[in-house]
Amino acid sequence: GISINALPENTTYRLNRGGIDFDGCQINVSYEDGFACVVPVRTYNKDFTLDYNNPFDVVGNETVTITYFEYTASFEVTVTESDIRDGVLVGYYGDSQDIVIPDGTIEIRQFVFYDMDYIKSVTFPESLKIIGASAFEDCDNLTEITFNYDLDKIDIRSFYSCDALKTITINSNIDFVGSGAFAWCNSLIFVTGTGSITTLDGHTFNDCDNLVNFDFPVTGEIGMNAFSGCALLKTVDLSSCSG
Repeated sequence: GISINALPENTTYRLNRGGIDFDGCQINVSYEDGFACVVPVRTYNKDFTLDYNNPFDVVGNETVTITYFEYTASFEVTVTESDIRDGVLVGYYGDSQDIVIPDGTIEIRQFVFYDMDYIKSVTFPESLKIIGASAFEDCDNLTEITFNYDLDKIDIRSFYSCDALKTITINSNIDFVGSGAFAWCNSLIFVTGTGSITTLDGHTFNDCDNLVNFDFPVTGEIGMNAFSGCALLKTVDLSSCSG
């Protein structure tokens, strides 16, 4: 059997959106809110750690009960808003309208905030270097974005189709902005700031049909169709562009 009674109590567990990959026999796991599932046991005759999908509806403490034949044990997990692993934000389980990315975060993984319509603002820390693909795609109530610190990459479709986004302010240097990163942001009017972009990939602002002003230097290359469909665009600063 397994050492059920040795399970720690009042321990903070990290949550995982991905699948479960444990070896061994199965145990039943049930949660206080009625969710239940079956997961395998990592080891035999030893304490073990559960690394499971997030089944919780709220952030806070949750009681988990596991059973293995006649053995039963309960313990608490603490569900935190931000799941950060080795500097990478891999999950967000809160419901705040004003997101503050925690200090020390280096990367926001792809799809973390995808289609979270309740988000109205986001604040980025100085430590952040990468915003992953589709990280904020379809956040339809996000109205304004400000980049105050240097970034290595804003990946493809990072802010794709954020319908309420009106202003992007870049007061830092961004090495690379990926394809479609701000495409189909139909309310976007201004891109401004005191910083610069090194490389603007193709289709970056595709079909931002209300974009009037891109008053911002690109020091490297601008990809094909970067501003395709921007019918109202009047100003683009190409003075520092290399190609």
